[in-house]
Parts: sequence; structure tokens; C-alpha cells
Amino acid sequence: MMEYLLAPASFAAKPDDWRAAALHVAGQPLLSPFDPRALAFIKDVSNAILTSREMRAYPELMAMAHHLRPAVLAKMETDYRESEVLSHKRGAYILPLGLAFHIAPSNVDSVFIYSWFLSMLAGNSNIIRLSRKRGGQLEALCDILRAALARHPAIADRSLALSYEPDDAITAELSGLCQARIVWGGDATVQALRAIPLPALAREVAFPDRFSLALIDAKAVTSMSAHDLTNLAQNFYIDAFWFDQRACSSPRLLLWIGAPDAVRQAQSVFWPAVATELARRGWSLSPAAMIERMTGAQSLTAQGLVTRINGQLAHEACRLEAHQSGPELRERHPGLGTFVEQQVDTLEAALGQLSARDQTVLCIGVNTEALRPLLSSLPARAVDRFVAPGQALVFETIWDGMNLQERLTRIVTIGIN
Repeated sequence: MMEYLLAPASFAAKPDDWRAAALHVAGQPLLSPFDPRALAFIKDVSNAILTSREMRAYPELMAMAHHLRPAVLAKMETDYRESEVLSHKRGAYILPLGLAFHIAPSNVDSVFIYSWFLSMLAGNSNIIRLSRKRGGQLEALCDILRAALARHPAIADRSLALSYEPDDAITAELSGLCQARIVWGGDATVQALRAIPLPALAREVAFPDRFSLALIDAKAVTSMSAHDLTNLAQNFYIDAFWFDQRACSSPRLLLWIGAPDAVRQAQSVFWPAVATELARRGWSLSPAAMIERMTGAQSLTAQGLVTRINGQLAHEACRLEAHQSGPELRERHPGLGTFVEQQVDTLEAALGQLSARDQTVLCIGVNTEALRPLLSSLPARAVDRFVAPGQALVFETIWDGMNLQERLTRIVTIGIN
């Protein structure tokens, strides 16, 4: 059964007429990049979230709204206009791509907002498929989006969000209309959708399974003041616990850099600070999640991938000691507040353990000056971003090594006088 979550006003009560609604959205004239109507809509949504009492229960959405506030949008537009001026000097003109079809994941069900809004800012019309497994967070977000779309009919006419059980025939029809298909999901989802053809000129932007970790300089942690340590714990909570590590950019592996004694000393101040933050936030796993986490941790131990388990209570982080952190450990990591910890002697040794699956590296006590000369030694395709504490979940125009603004626009050149 087809279900609309967001639809143009004339189709809102007609979910059985989804083909006509999709064709309506696909047939709308495209907007210009950073069209004032798109900017006004996004600012409206951001303001509605930031001023909503209900939204305070969802810090991830508050953070998203914060990152879409007017000052951030103005910076994005300034950057775009500067690139536009340079393009025009070369006789190149940036235009929207057309219709973008977004397929959202079920594990972080609000992430579609980022690709939708970036595509909207590129001038595209958009169709979004949302999972049937929706939580209260997404329902609350859709209430705000529906109210905002009612105030912005130009955007409503270019937006359709629907939900249906997995159905290749429907997905193929919607894919056949688009110029860009954006797939959020795991490797299996990406591979399955690649079997559904796209028009020959359409592009696919896929976000498959990724893994993220932290590089922690032990001496830097040990030398922190109590105030700085508290700030670090607060930011680490945001990076690692907001989505219970279901977000691909949340750290799951901690590579502690330093001699064994220095690492033990740093861990002895870091983890109590994190425990204090968890207690302040009231973080705890459900009984079912705790069993899932423990089963996963014990499985890693039984396979010899982990040498020791520290922390098994529902309200604390589960720490797994390991001598190596190979692909099997990355593949079988249970998440849910679990952290594999490994001591390494140097930053060079830590970077040598990275792999193509690794996306975000949270850096604690590791700076750009130390990283820059080592970038050329990274294994092939390893790592897309190094970030400061508190920034792991911040979505950016450049994601997974791609400039999404460029992937969602096209360039027309004029080579005549």
C-alpha cells in the first residue's frame, strides 16, 4: 500500500494516484541554484524545529536545524556564487540536474533531509522514499515539513515523500523518471538497487556501509584540564551516542596513540568523564539492546578478535580490548555503545591500519599539522574526513569524498561569441 508523507496539495489525499503525483513533481520547471524560494523554505523549517518544544526531545534534529540556520545557508550561497563567477569566466553555466530520487535508510531515518535540501538548493525537484519503520522522531519532523510546505507552495509542487513496502516495480518506475538517484543504506541495499536500471544519462550517488573511528593522543588527554575533559566527554557523547552508533560517521574503534602506560593513564581519566556525561544525559540501553550488544561482544571474544570486555551494564559504554582491528572486527561490530580499543605507538602506525571502509576519523589531540604530511601514505580509498570532537555527525556538502553540490548539478558551456 502506498502512503504519502509529503505531497503537493492537489495530491495529498490521493495516495493511489502516486504515478500522477510523481509525474506532476517531475514535470515542474526547475528552480535556479539557491533560489530564494528554496532558501526561504529551509529557513522556515530550521526555525520551526529550533522553536518547537516537542523537537527538544530529538537533539539530532535540533543539531540539524542548527546547521541549516540562515547564517550557514548564507555561507553556502556565498561559496556557490563565487564558484559561479569563476565558471562564467570560463563560459560555463551551472544548472540543476532535474529530478532527484532519494531512498532513505531505516536506521537513521531523518538523514534524507540533508540530501533533499542540498538537491533543492541545487534547483532540483525531489521524490523521497521513506522506510515503513518510522519512529516518533520522523513523524514529528514530517508534521513540521507538512506545515512548512503549506506555506511554500512552489516547494510543495516540487516535493513528494512516499512510503511503500519493498517493491522493485515501483522503485523502477520512480527511477525511470529521475536524473539522479541518491541511495542511503548498507552495501546490500546499494547492490540490490543497482539491479534496478536508471536512465542512461542519470547519475547515482550511493552511500554504502562505512566505518568510523577515533585517533586519540594519550598525552593530550592526560594533560587536559577538568573543564576541557568535560567538554571532550560532551562532544564524544554527541559523536558516538546520539544514534547509538547506527550513523556511519560515529566512531566505533578508538586507536589510542602512545606508550602502553600513557594510554592506560589517559583511559583512566577519559572513561570516567564519559560515564559522567552518560549519567547526566540519562543514556541507557533497553534490555533487548543490551542483550544484543553483549551477544555481539562475546562473539568477538570467542573468535579471538577481542581479548577483554570492560563495561557490561546497560548505562555504561562497553569497551573491548584488541591487539588488531582488521576487517572482520569492523564487519561484526555490534554498535550500541561499544568501543573497540587498541593501543598503537605512533600516528603513522595508526593511519596504516585504516582501510577503504573507513569514512570519518574523529581526532582528539591530533592536529592538521601532524596529519598533512602523512595523507599520501593512507591506504587506497581510506578515509574521507578527519573531524574535531563534536563534528562527526555534522553533514557537509562534501560527503563520502564527493562534492554533492556538483553531483546534483550540471554544467552547460557556451563557446561562441
